[in-house]
Amino acid sequence: MGQDQQRDQLEEKLEQKLAKLENAQYCLINNSGVSALQMMFQLLGHKARIVVQDDFYSGTRHMLNKVFNERLEQVAINPNNFKEKLVELLSHQFTLKLQAILQCKYLTLERSPRFKPLDLGCDIVIDSCTKYICGHSDCLAGSICTNNLEIYQRLKEIRDYSFNLYLMEQGLQTFKLRGSVIQQNALKLANYLEQHPKVEKVLHPLLVSHPNYSVMKGQTTGYMGTFSFYLKCLCEFVKNQKRFEFGTSLGGVKSSIDHFGGTMRYYYTIEQRIERGYTDNFYRVSTGIEDVEDLIKDLEQALEKLE
Repeated sequence: MGQDQQRDQLEEKLEQKLAKLENAQYCLINNSGVSALQMMFQLLGHKARIVVQDDFYSGTRHMLNKVFNERLEQVAINPNNFKEKLVELLSHQFTLKLQAILQCKYLTLERSPRFKPLDLGCDIVIDSCTKYICGHSDCLAGSICTNNLEIYQRLKEIRDYSFNLYLMEQGLQTFKLRGSVIQQNALKLANYLEQHPKVEKVLHPLLVSHPNYSVMKGQTTGYMGTFSFYLKCLCEFVKNQKRFEFGTSLGGVKSSIDHFGGTMRYYYTIEQRIERGYTDNFYRVSTGIEDVEDLIKDLEQALEKLE
């Protein structure tokens, strides 16, 4: 009984902290970001229409196509998260409200302490806390924040939250400190790569060269550490790395690089990958909190080895 009481107290404490972070009145924590999305989908009626990005996390796509495929209808819009494209929330808000549509923002990649989607008119904000909130690649968790009491009460009835609250509490204690370092490191890495002669293009929303730079500046001054870039050659770039880990996850204190063009071979045909820009010279970076000069030196030595 004592352990249950302690867990409930810590759960309430975490939800209050996350709600404050999002300028929300209510917050629910649960097993994972995908679990939080599933709860949101359960709020919708039969044959409800969902407006989604034309390309998004494979776990969410699988859930929509295999689990909710007969219940929900998808409508795609152009921006996608893997290339750091952005949706201008304010420009869609009026149309969505007129159609009585529930507007939800899945926050993980844009997880900056300065970005507040609820203040921009969203009804729900969902976050995969596994990434930047927990921040140490050792915890699986998700959260749902809202200012709508009815939504909160309905979600509370169906949630599942049996996960390690203590690791999440530990991550929240350093979230803003980590976020500041990660954002600065990522922007320095992106600027370095953009100037490098062996790099074709860098996609980071806070670079002036990014096609959605004005959208980003209109919504927030902050962004976390995930960005992508194209090399000018088809080379074994990641094998030359010494300080970057190789993997698809993101949001931890260790920097990593994923050969995203290669990863997407498992999900799309050649034609679909070319259309989406997932070519074999496409890479995604998740920036950590290491000394940025060490990271730049590692990129430099790896790029020097490319022919």
